[in-house]
Amino acid sequence: MVDREKILESVYSISSRFWALMAALVIAIIIWIYAWGIQLTNGLVVTGLRDIWIGSPWGLYISSFIWWVGIAHGGIAIAAVVYLLNLHEYKSLARIGEVVTILSLSMAGLSVVFDIGRPDRVANLVIFWLNRVGQSPFIWDLTVIVTYFSFSVVFLWLTLRRDLRVLIDTRPRFKWLYKILLFGYTEGEEEKVDRMAKWLALGILSLLVLLSGGVIPWIFGLISARAGWYGGLQGPYFLTAAVLSAIAIMIFIGGLLMKIYGWEEVIKPSAIRGLSNFLAVLIIFYFWFVLHEQLTMNYAPLSPEMEVSQAVLLGELSPLFWTFVILLLIPFIYFAFQIFYPKAFNVNMAILSSALVLVAMWVKRLVIVISTFTYTGLPYPGGLYIPTLIEIYIEIGTIFLFIAGFLVFMKLFPIIPLEALEK
Repeated sequence: MVDREKILESVYSISSRFWALMAALVIAIIIWIYAWGIQLTNGLVVTGLRDIWIGSPWGLYISSFIWWVGIAHGGIAIAAVVYLLNLHEYKSLARIGEVVTILSLSMAGLSVVFDIGRPDRVANLVIFWLNRVGQSPFIWDLTVIVTYFSFSVVFLWLTLRRDLRVLIDTRPRFKWLYKILLFGYTEGEEEKVDRMAKWLALGILSLLVLLSGGVIPWIFGLISARAGWYGGLQGPYFLTAAVLSAIAIMIFIGGLLMKIYGWEEVIKPSAIRGLSNFLAVLIIFYFWFVLHEQLTMNYAPLSPEMEVSQAVLLGELSPLFWTFVILLLIPFIYFAFQIFYPKAFNVNMAILSSALVLVAMWVKRLVIVISTFTYTGLPYPGGLYIPTLIEIYIEIGTIFLFIAGFLVFMKLFPIIPLEALEK
């Protein structure tokens, strides 16, 4: 059995490198607050967002919202599958997925707040939700995301309880926090908690299919007036993209932690390779969906569909589209190669390849969102969307917040479930 002190050491010890990284993140977040303050003070005029006649009303913020939601799905899904099927080899990655899900959904929510301009307008979403339940895809989107977030928080709390009991005895500084989170604790509750976690995992997997394979695609696929969005392909298309993005970030974070802390005995390279193999298959499926999408649009009887496709493949949006293709093709070649030649597998290459996948999927989300707004099919010139530095930095700020949140969690709780150390 691997010594659990090796895992707990990552919680107890705070190195100078950690403080340096946190200091850099704090500075970056302060600059982010300043940038957001400029938008709050001056309004959305400081962004590149415009109406459909001259630009795009949706841009970087909504693209990133979809990207963050996609990342959130697979993280908790992997954890849920691990608990349901008792996949011991992957248990070391389960909590990473749980934390990634909660932080990603939070960043997705922030992206929506950025897009609506003023934080107080969030109240309008709640009022709209209360008055229009069941009448709009946006309402179902809000409902399912809030439910998904709630399920994820409860699932993390349940799977963390066993470790909290250990932390109470070994880390007195935060004993008050651990006692609060352990409310209702009784000796021998582990079997009951595990059973509850498995039932909750089943519900989370059901919501995964509903949220990424249903609700969010409905926002796009049900709008018949938007060329490039309307159609029944969006459900499986978005679900594949979501799981693909999420597995990529699991490989990225899991591989980094393995290298930084020397956790090869805990986060096994075979688990990283298993996820890499699955990622290669998902990339094939995603390219297949892209091919179907573009083929249908180019042979569609309606000219707006062809106009959007031509803009994406050969026009002003083609640099973005082909950047996405190249960024996704490079990691696919590596992942596919190591399937047939296992000796070619390398954790460092897996980390780099998964990072390229994440960037590629973000670029593709941007293409999906802005293409139909800038090429409307109406008898007017096509629009042009160029994000401003304010937009870019505000959205990059969510990455800084994500990293900071992940690091803070690691210093409060073990990122590897102590249960994963048991043979």
